[in-house]
Amino acid sequence: MAQLRIDYNGHPKHELDELLKKYSARIINMTEVLDDSELYAETFQDILDIMKWKFEDEKIRKRTCSIKFDSDPKDIVEIQLRHLLTNMILWYGFVRADAAEIVDKSFIIDFTDPSIDMGKITNYIDDKILPNIADVDLQTKNEIVDEIIHNMTAISRAFSPLMGLGISVYSIIQAAKRNPRIEQIMHEKLPDGLQPNEIEERLSNTTDELIELFKKDQDNDLKPLFASGNNLSKGQFKEIAVAIGLKADVNGNTIPHLIKCNILVDGISTPSAYYLDGESGRKALILSKTRMGEPGAFSKKATTNTTSVTLRHDYIKCHSVRPVWYHIDSDQFLKLLNGRYYYEDHLDENGQPIEHILNYKKDKWMIGKDIPFRSPCTCASHAGICYACYGMLYEVNKDLASAGAYAATKETEPLGQAVLSSKHLQMTHSSTIQFDDDFDKVFELSSNEITAKDDPEFDEDLYLVLGEVKAEETEDTIDYFCDNFDVVSAQNKVIFHVAEQNHSRLYLSKQLSDIYVKLKDKSKPISMNVFDDDSAVIFNVEIKNKELTQPIRNINRLLNTVDKCGCTTLDEVCQQFARNKIDAGIKYDLVHDEMMIRGLLRKKSNEMEEPDWTANGDPNDYKILRLNDALFKNPSPVVSLSYGYLRKQLRSPEFYKKTAPSHLDPLFVSKLSETITDDID
Repeated sequence: MAQLRIDYNGHPKHELDELLKKYSARIINMTEVLDDSELYAETFQDILDIMKWKFEDEKIRKRTCSIKFDSDPKDIVEIQLRHLLTNMILWYGFVRADAAEIVDKSFIIDFTDPSIDMGKITNYIDDKILPNIADVDLQTKNEIVDEIIHNMTAISRAFSPLMGLGISVYSIIQAAKRNPRIEQIMHEKLPDGLQPNEIEERLSNTTDELIELFKKDQDNDLKPLFASGNNLSKGQFKEIAVAIGLKADVNGNTIPHLIKCNILVDGISTPSAYYLDGESGRKALILSKTRMGEPGAFSKKATTNTTSVTLRHDYIKCHSVRPVWYHIDSDQFLKLLNGRYYYEDHLDENGQPIEHILNYKKDKWMIGKDIPFRSPCTCASHAGICYACYGMLYEVNKDLASAGAYAATKETEPLGQAVLSSKHLQMTHSSTIQFDDDFDKVFELSSNEITAKDDPEFDEDLYLVLGEVKAEETEDTIDYFCDNFDVVSAQNKVIFHVAEQNHSRLYLSKQLSDIYVKLKDKSKPISMNVFDDDSAVIFNVEIKNKELTQPIRNINRLLNTVDKCGCTTLDEVCQQFARNKIDAGIKYDLVHDEMMIRGLLRKKSNEMEEPDWTANGDPNDYKILRLNDALFKNPSPVVSLSYGYLRKQLRSPEFYKKTAPSHLDPLFVSKLSETITDDID
């Protein structure tokens, strides 16, 4: 079946009155429409043209028609023409698959529901369309989904100018008048004394509530933008309508001072808020200079190194005996392994491993368990990764010139976006400040300030013995900090030890710093009686911030450093990569991670050779090279040279022993035909 030819932007072919008469005087049998591709295209174009004529007219825009299905011809459904049009876009799959009889009333999406977003559209494709056209080959399924996405995008582009989508303050004010809760949220302020992570959580929850209120409101500019799912940044909307919140300093740590105002109601109304918000501008300039090039460079190296990792073009299963073990610690983790081959924990009657394909919806029992999987990392095929090690995604990607290059591109692109986002929207994700239970017997924590309790659980005088104190010099001051301290009695007996559980620094307050500097014996206990004012700050706790740029640092460290974030085995590296990408919000299958890691694997005994994962090989004869080293020691001289450091490589004796072919070789022949063996039509 050829691609549908729908004219989204041209002038309607028929007059409006003619079209309205055609679709108001009869009941449309949708089964017949979906059973005939020409009738489907004609009906779709007619309804589209009605909208073209007078979409701005509410009577036309909300005009209804009657439809029925052969499954229950007496059940007549009234539906707006525009909503029928959108449903027909989704039903295209059944036209293409000759499965019109499947569609009935239950397949209608109610687009008047304000909760409809792209997530629900995606679920509809996954749950209603694809399972009901299971007999269709995967190539056709891909084309169907692509056509649905194309038509969704095309109709949006065609009518967005007519809808005049935009944002006006007036519209927001009117929504606030209709709903007092909207106005309350936009004017309410957070109380003092909350920990940074508590502030972030409350602001996030409040922003979610406000977004839902706007989505449910009758008529405001924000409703369609929020309903679509991805058009407005939640973080930016929080700063505009709720509160600017917390900012990070140039070192990435959270500044423990809340900017309570928002842009819409208050503006940046205080000198401190102006200064703290300006920190974002300073940090953005620093990021532009120091970090913006990292993702591109990392992506280039990863893609170059992984391009040679390809898929077999047949259905021959390799003889690998080495699985990759994953600890599946969440539902999200499980979803990223959907369609992968895994082993049971016992052999069959012939002593052979028992394999199954993971089904995300049926295999929830795996959460919390360690499961061995076939993996591209340990595929024993020398002609490309076999279908079993790659998983069911093989059917989708089997025709790719390089599934490895595709994997590297897909995995590194979101990391670049994360760095870009960190420049434009500098949100904080502060770690929780945690101490053990003994801490609460003597101290109080307000925001990041440690003070003494009014009524400690000890009657005797108490003293502080500081751990190793270090100095941090700035341009104007010297700040002192330690990682821990002891609370001791007058007899110098340790009562309990204090350390922040996330290893945050404990900065000495101005008063404590002055006392410490004057001490000749730095190990001498300091009486807590000197803090006679209950509000006197003793320590300021460092607030660690999980920046948006942290995932790329973690993944870069995992793949391109010797220590590999402390991982020593292949299983640990794969597990850590999976956790990093989940933290980064990357939702691509874990098989792509493993394709990248595959490009780093070499024998310990010979770093120019790939490990032997068959029963004849040594399962421990492998090492995971740094990305830079994998490129430098690539068996192909052309790939190595594409990495750079030409002088170093050309001076290396090992370079002249490299003879492996590569995907780049055709670029260095005088005649391309010399490298082509397949007939060309």
